Amino acid sequence: MFDSGASYSLVSASLVETLHLNTSLVKDPILVSNPVGGSAHPSMVCRDLRVSILGVGFECNAFVLGFTGYSLILGVDWLARRGAILDCERRVVRLLIRYGKTLIFLVTLGVQ
Repeated sequence: MFDSGASYSLVSASLVETLHLNTSLVKDPILVSNPVGGSAHPSMVCRDLRVSILGVGFECNAFVLGFTGYSLILGVDWLARRGAILDCERRVVRLLIRYGKTLIFLVTLGVQ
């Protein structure tokens, strides 16, 4: 999921466990707040996590958090590095990829 309201990228603890992903301790945990008033201080991060979108490989660093509903949330930290443009009206996402090329795709309803 792309989330322009999330400052950082997050990965669910259940995905980390299922895929046996490598994690490391965070020196200074961040504060993660959710829209209903809860908060957490994740102390683990997956560094250089490989993500594939339509067959194009990307890397991200994602803090490990015990949330449900989504396996991976790509936040503004990742979106900004990829020069992302999220066109919500047209449901189109544009990401910069290697050699100045752009990956453009349509997001359909029901896809997370």
